[in-house]
Amino acid sequence: MRLTLLLFVALFFYSCTENKTEVHVIFNSGEGLEKEMDVILNEQKIGEIIDLDFNSSYEIVATISIDKKLNLPEDSRFTSQSVDLFTDAIVVLPGISKTSIQNGDTLFGETAKSISIDTMLIILNDAIENSAPMKKQDSLIKVIKELTDEVEGLK
Repeated sequence: MRLTLLLFVALFFYSCTENKTEVHVIFNSGEGLEKEMDVILNEQKIGEIIDLDFNSSYEIVATISIDKKLNLPEDSRFTSQSVDLFTDAIVVLPGISKTSIQNGDTLFGETAKSISIDTMLIILNDAIENSAPMKKQDSLIKVIKELTDEVEGLK
């Protein structure tokens, strides 16, 4: 009975890992990267970061588990970026190669430029404090436009 149970548990775990492909993605910056961070493709979760470590060159290596059935091309791009105001993710842009990513492959990722919420709040606070009482509304509109232009420039 114990042997049967042990065999069942082993087969269950084997079947769960069989549906995933693990790849290592090297990033020049670890900014925003966290274990269990989502990996998304076309706004749908396809995997997550399962480990973060350094390589011998002190670069960040994210081990990513992705859905095996996707057969992503080996020239796909992995970018760490903000997907909304509070959420970062690894966004995948599929490549065009006929060769698919294989389990254990090492790829290179990018870290998108971003502006932090703290920076935005500091800029807004400075604008409020430094504007004359009668011109506060005009100053705020100007600062909000400048922030919007800066954020748009990051895309």
